[in-house]
Amino acid sequence: MQHGWLFDVYFSDGNIYIWIMGEDKTFYRYIEKYNPYFIIDAGDKNSEVLYDISEKAKAYYVERLYPVDDPERRNMIMVEPEWKDYRSMLKAARRDPRILAIYDSDLLPVQKYLFNKLRIEPGSAVEFDDKNMRILPAKDRDDTYPPPFDLSNDIVCGESCWKRNESDPVDYNQGSCAGRILMNARARWFECSETGLAALIERAKFAFLPLGLAARWSSNRIIDSRNAFTLISKGFVVPVFHAEEPPMAMMDFLARDRGGYTIPPKSAGVFENVGVIDFDSEYPSIIVKERISYGGHGWLLPEVIKPWLERRLKIKRSMKLVNDQRLKAIYKARSDSLKLLLVSEYGISGCSRNRFGNHFAFEEINRISREVMIKAKRIAESLGYEVIYGDVDSLFVKRDNAKREDYENLSRVISQETGLPVSLDKLFRVIAFTRKKGDARTAAVKRYFGILEDGQIEARGIEARRSDVPEAIRTFQLKLIEKIYSSGSLKEIKMNARRISSEMLSRFIKELREGSIPDSLLMFKKILSKDPEEYASNVPQKIAAILSGSRKGDEVRYIISVNGISVKSGQLYDWKKYAELAISAARTVLEPLGITPTAELKLEDFLNLRSLSKPVDPLFFD
Repeated sequence: MQHGWLFDVYFSDGNIYIWIMGEDKTFYRYIEKYNPYFIIDAGDKNSEVLYDISEKAKAYYVERLYPVDDPERRNMIMVEPEWKDYRSMLKAARRDPRILAIYDSDLLPVQKYLFNKLRIEPGSAVEFDDKNMRILPAKDRDDTYPPPFDLSNDIVCGESCWKRNESDPVDYNQGSCAGRILMNARARWFECSETGLAALIERAKFAFLPLGLAARWSSNRIIDSRNAFTLISKGFVVPVFHAEEPPMAMMDFLARDRGGYTIPPKSAGVFENVGVIDFDSEYPSIIVKERISYGGHGWLLPEVIKPWLERRLKIKRSMKLVNDQRLKAIYKARSDSLKLLLVSEYGISGCSRNRFGNHFAFEEINRISREVMIKAKRIAESLGYEVIYGDVDSLFVKRDNAKREDYENLSRVISQETGLPVSLDKLFRVIAFTRKKGDARTAAVKRYFGILEDGQIEARGIEARRSDVPEAIRTFQLKLIEKIYSSGSLKEIKMNARRISSEMLSRFIKELREGSIPDSLLMFKKILSKDPEEYASNVPQKIAAILSGSRKGDEVRYIISVNGISVKSGQLYDWKKYAELAISAARTVLEPLGITPTAELKLEDFLNLRSLSKPVDPLFFD
């Protein structure tokens, strides 16, 4: 038996095509005839229906379990028509009044093959016999590193698909190109990089899907695929999807659907020595601990989540043990990929677009989460810590002269008392909470920045973390944060802030005015939430969409030129508009210190100067 990795699996015209990469990076192809099935339940008419169907297709009795939450074993009929007859026979079954229900019918052929026959997650290590077409899961193989798929020759990032075997068909819906996988614009869940590939393989394994589909499907469909595999592997049938939500009285809805627990920041301002106590995967952990599933308390959700929750925590532990930054980045990408899916498991638990969604499950998870956060807050305060902010699954706490080991000990106490995994996620040297827009006295929620103990910048909700803000503005703000907030104690930070910000703003606006910043760094990037004609006003993204011919879901890129919105490069940009953005970004950084750029001065100081070689002194006031 040879060793390698399951590279791709796809279905075309009654055949399954399997591609495996060997350890020497040689590719092997298998072709297997495959007729997808569907399952029907005709109750006491089963014998009659089986007889009629058997005249047209292969059909036989099977025992299956249904429903999910209170299952009973039932005799049903497995129907395996020739592929050319599949759609017509399924259509006829739907019209047959004797048939009570049809199952597994809206799964793709490749899903049915993977779930029922191959039963190996794409991207996994395998053992195979290239002569006898035997493929088995690899035993005792370390999967801490992604397979060596090449990002130029195996995983193709672009719009062109060229085959590894010219005689084979392709499946453009999942990007399967006969031994290569195409990652085009539809592969929105894939970033063409080494870390992007690592994240995608975790996503594909979770979904039990080929890499091409995992890159194209939303988290909702990814989770549905894993749910379907779990059910089939345990002898259940998968009901046809229907988007519906059980009714609820308005007062009950208001009483129950209260979301997670957030503790607003105590005030806008700057705090030193702040530890962030984090519930590791809080919602998934609650689901597993409390056995919460779609029907209330049950087995499916915990069954799906538990092994992947454990896998993510293992990856996070491994990440902390390595010093190699490349390997650390790969671990982080894998952990983040699973984090998104695990949080989405909670997020869609009550969604009508979830095949099994039940809002009671969603609300129960939130209820327990609120209780856990309140309990954690009380524990921290009883041990002398001040809780300055709480964000659903994390507490920002401080205590005079507390050290890292003190915060770690607090994490252990909270974990013991709540029965959930808790750790010290971050330790800030200094953290700043910004003001709520339109309310100078109140701090904003989910909008802060600071310097961690290792000197790294951590930020959330500000311009530097917004993808629709030009890169040059984001970079300027990050440099400003680093320069000001790394300058010593809080007293020293306040003392140096005016001088540093004045110098950096003067320099940046001078570069803008001279046109020395490339327009590629001044591009706005926005995803269209609707088609251009559906926008009520002429917002910039609408104009850019019209100019570029873009539609809903597309990303538009534009600059503000002296003549207005432009999607072309090489245009003379309106430096005054970008300077205003820079001053706004500086205001975000300075306001927590009680320093605000004056509304009166704004650009006038710069416009009235012939030279910007010297910083403007009267730029700020307290």
